[in-house]
Amino acid sequence: MPFQIVEKPGFLHLMKKAVPQYKVPRRSYFSTNKIPAMYKEVQASVEEQLAEGVWFGVTTDLWTSHGGGGEPFMSFTVHYLSTDWKLKTHCLETLYFPEDHTAEHITEMIENMLLDWKIKKENLSGITTDNASNMKKALALFPFLEQQQAICGVLVGDRSTWYLMPKDTDITVLEKLSQLLCPLHDVTDVLASEKQVTLSCLNPVLEHINNEILQDQEEDCALTKQMKAVIREDLLMQLRYTEEMKNVLNISRFGNPRFKGSFAENLDDTVKACSDEAMALASHPDTEDPLASTTQSSVRTSSTTTKKRLSGLLQQITSAKKNRSQASAHEMPSIQERIDSEIKLYVSLPAISADSDPLSWWKAHVEEISMLSKVARKYLCIPATSVPSETVFSASGHILSPHRSRLSTENVNMLTFLHYNMN
Repeated sequence: MPFQIVEKPGFLHLMKKAVPQYKVPRRSYFSTNKIPAMYKEVQASVEEQLAEGVWFGVTTDLWTSHGGGGEPFMSFTVHYLSTDWKLKTHCLETLYFPEDHTAEHITEMIENMLLDWKIKKENLSGITTDNASNMKKALALFPFLEQQQAICGVLVGDRSTWYLMPKDTDITVLEKLSQLLCPLHDVTDVLASEKQVTLSCLNPVLEHINNEILQDQEEDCALTKQMKAVIREDLLMQLRYTEEMKNVLNISRFGNPRFKGSFAENLDDTVKACSDEAMALASHPDTEDPLASTTQSSVRTSSTTTKKRLSGLLQQITSAKKNRSQASAHEMPSIQERIDSEIKLYVSLPAISADSDPLSWWKAHVEEISMLSKVARKYLCIPATSVPSETVFSASGHILSPHRSRLSTENVNMLTFLHYNMN
């Protein structure tokens, strides 16, 4: 509701009856005091939560408000896995964007947002957006995944005019269209989830669409077959991924214990890509090797507890000699050998059921498959669609309504942020 509601006679009368001793603050108190204070408090909480993330998936989009003067905005959401393998989502910004929507300005805006939230560009797993050419060009220097917006049809009619009343043939067409699009609508809802891992499910879902939903059936009429052919052709056009995109999809799908090697065009290439990624992440500063940290911890503990006396020195010498003997008899495996061993173990374990949570599975196996878990943490947080940014616009559209046309762009950002991030 607009801030000015606190000054409306009806609201003041209600509050006087409900809480006679309470003095209702003026609207300026909320716009200049309370809302900014709440924003800072929640902002600090979100920053603290973001510190748990190592890799971040991002969605972003542009929109123009219907309220006020039709101001342009840019949304920015992040998705990541917390330390306890929970998928988290935050809307970080809904920023006023009056400049021309060129690729250069979009790139600058995104880089500034990342800087403000202390997110390194190299820690982005991927950016999911729509198919707009300026977005595609702007994100050329970022790792991103392009997802065409869902197909939808909207029928608009004027009930006051009889000549627009649907005929029997129109009803038949609509029934056939509904039968075809309803399964696609369900699939779209699944891939748009912000609470579950989605990118790794993209290829299996698309394969199901092509092989099941869009396959011609004996009972299909000519119109249904024609519509299926058009949709199949459109999907083939939109799903011409670059090699980099295919690599991201393959690794993400392999890292989902529901699928592993299933739905892989070339399993050997996928395993090789995962192995290379695990090797690269082994030296990443934000993904510390648990075995190395344990060894360092034991060394520090040994150093602090060893007393400066002869018996302590002799104990240290004896222990060091024993460790050297054990190391020569059983040499520590190299990082590549550990990765290969973990991949073999991962593949040998049974795939989980479709209704099981892949993140819970990784949380339970992170100790025994520690190197490969880093790959899963990086890729399973990437969203399959840009719907999170679209939902930001829906909420912002209600906030910046025609009844709140004088709301400042700064308040739009703060109110949208609070709407999505307050527990």
